[in-house]
Amino acid sequence: MWFFVIQILALIAAAVRGWKFWPFLIWGCLLVFGAVMGAGGLSTGEAQILQFFDIVATGVFLLMAIVGRKSESQSSTEAIATTSSDTRPRVPCPHCAELIVSGAMVCRFCGKSVNERSSIDTVQQQSSPDGFR
Repeated sequence: MWFFVIQILALIAAAVRGWKFWPFLIWGCLLVFGAVMGAGGLSTGEAQILQFFDIVATGVFLLMAIVGRKSESQSSTEAIATTSSDTRPRVPCPHCAELIVSGAMVCRFCGKSVNERSSIDTVQQQSSPDGFR
């Protein structure tokens, strides 16, 4: 009984630590495997095989819970932080709203010109009632 409790706690801890549904999938496969093997009555050898897989699965759950897994938002934030050592001020592009260097002539995301004249044209187009000049 205690082994089952440890297994369930490790399964939940692994899921919480970032492994999402994988521990539950492994546990579900283990339950199906046990049900299939136990359908006709277990011999001593079959019971030992099932117990071995149960112990291995619990070890995997414990390892997943201890190691954890980085979430996608953490890894992308760390990637941006480590690759961008540029500290120049940034402004949003008037066309696509991505952050670009304030003195840029062309947006590196949308490829459009971002000089002052194009910004003024964009504002005039947005303010005209029919969208045309």
